[in-house]
Amino acid sequence: MNADQIGTTTRNLAVDLRPSTFDEFIGSPSIVNQIRTQLRSGRVPTAILLSGPTGCGKTTLARCINAELNGELVEKNAADDTGVDAARAAGEEAAHRPLMGDFKVIVYDEAHQLTKQAQNALLKHVEDAPPSTVWIFSTTEPSKIIPTLRGRCVSFALAGLTLDGTRTLVQRALTHLGKKDAKTEEFVQSLFRENVTAPRAILMATERFAGGMDPLGAIFGTQDAPQAFEIAKAVAKRDWNTVRTALSQATNEEATVIRLVVVNYLKSMLLREPERPVRVSEAIIELTAHIPAIEAFGLAELCARLYNVCERTK
Repeated sequence: MNADQIGTTTRNLAVDLRPSTFDEFIGSPSIVNQIRTQLRSGRVPTAILLSGPTGCGKTTLARCINAELNGELVEKNAADDTGVDAARAAGEEAAHRPLMGDFKVIVYDEAHQLTKQAQNALLKHVEDAPPSTVWIFSTTEPSKIIPTLRGRCVSFALAGLTLDGTRTLVQRALTHLGKKDAKTEEFVQSLFRENVTAPRAILMATERFAGGMDPLGAIFGTQDAPQAFEIAKAVAKRDWNTVRTALSQATNEEATVIRLVVVNYLKSMLLREPERPVRVSEAIIELTAHIPAIEAFGLAELCARLYNVCERTK
């Protein structure tokens, strides 16, 4: 497959390469091995709590658990219905034996969005679940799961990919696309340096890289990333003179790209340097407040906002 064919035979790497078994899953190897060992020993927990950052593979791991158990999968998104009635209905559904397979595996995505009342309504159903039912709660915010429900779960906290895991996933994706590139290792190192460790985000960037974008452009989603990236680094250093000089050479059409790259860079800084969360968070808010993502707004306003960013990160 050549670069021109990419996108015609593959629509979405995250879908095409989604693991269906533990052996295919990349990341959190100790957790995966622990879960696999426990399930194969016959010690199937009634409830499992999977936590971790967005895109790290929580729902995918839940599906792998279902496959290992030869289960009947029931997926629910707590964001669609956060209330008590839906929770009670799910509990009643869990009481019935699976129509197919050996287990009924009920997966609650975005479980932290369930109200406390809904979570309390699920408690008794989790406690009284028949041996053939397994509850899996997936969340980015485990602290919002009430302690009584959390205490009834076997908990596993997934993390982003390591450098080796990132390399493995990128190579798997490029092989799937039939693509080779001399800059692959540079791309992998850039992903890890910029703290892009969620498999979903890595695969999205890899699609752009395979389509011919340079490593940084693929990561930030724009061909204009190198110039914007230099501005982002200057913002992070509070080097207003460099920011002003760089912006004087930019065009209005590049304003949205610059803002996007600066915001993403500051977000990655938050993850790398958690001791500076408040001021950097304020800077991100300053750059994104009341501005639709697709709307260019001109260099004058961008300059004002970047100046405030520089001041707030001092």
